Amino acid sequence: MRRRAALVIVAGLVLGTARLAAFAQGAPRTEGPVIDGIAVGSHVAVAIHALGMPADVASLDTGHTWTWRTADAELHAITDDGAIVRAVEDRPLDSAEAIVVNVDGKPVRLGLRGYTSAQADSDLNSVAGLSSRTTRLFDLGRGRVLVLLFDDGGSLTRAVYGDRGFVARLGLMTADAEMVKSLRYVAPRLRAAPTPAPGATHETVVRYVLDKDGHVDSVAIEVGSKDAAVDEQALQLARKAAWMPAKINNVPVRSVAFRIVTT
Repeated sequence: MRRRAALVIVAGLVLGTARLAAFAQGAPRTEGPVIDGIAVGSHVAVAIHALGMPADVASLDTGHTWTWRTADAELHAITDDGAIVRAVEDRPLDSAEAIVVNVDGKPVRLGLRGYTSAQADSDLNSVAGLSSRTTRLFDLGRGRVLVLLFDDGGSLTRAVYGDRGFVARLGLMTADAEMVKSLRYVAPRLRAAPTPAPGATHETVVRYVLDKDGHVDSVAIEVGSKDAAVDEQALQLARKAAWMPAKINNVPVRSVAFRIVTT
């Protein structure tokens, strides 16, 4: 999978199917940075249209995480239960990656590779929040934050942007640590699932609704393979999966999980 080497402005995408177009129109209005083709507030299918099918989809304690990889970098979209992107995490090693941030009403482009803590302090001074030797937090307003992490030499190694609550769940905001700790959310865990047949190549992202005992209440296609027969087969396999339930403060709860099913 080859990640697009430049920013993709969501409003400018020519979506390939009516389903993707519906996702784009139905998603909340996006505001702020677009990181490597993923805009916070858009449905993850828009990112998939730009970047291809993710290498992995997993429902983790920190959020539903969709992962793209290259030889040099790793990109995560973290979504809510509706598959709407709420945070983006990038380990910025590809030379063409960038974030465009609105600062005081003006766009500021941050070229991620080689970007330094000194540049961040200069470019984003007016929205600066908490900082440390290797971390900078910037408050972009409307509940959204940008966190930049640097190595000991001051070079950027990781960038995270998104809704404050979702970024806090990644453990990057010490000021919110007690709030996150008090929730003690444990995501559902897959116990067993049918093994794909040899040579299986079709991938479908399935959305599971699980009851408080971990039983599968329902399954639905979240991102299809463009082949209805393949997607129906994926749903049949998905119904056979067994899960351990999600928990909040050690109490089992209903939950949603996403998973790639290969057929």
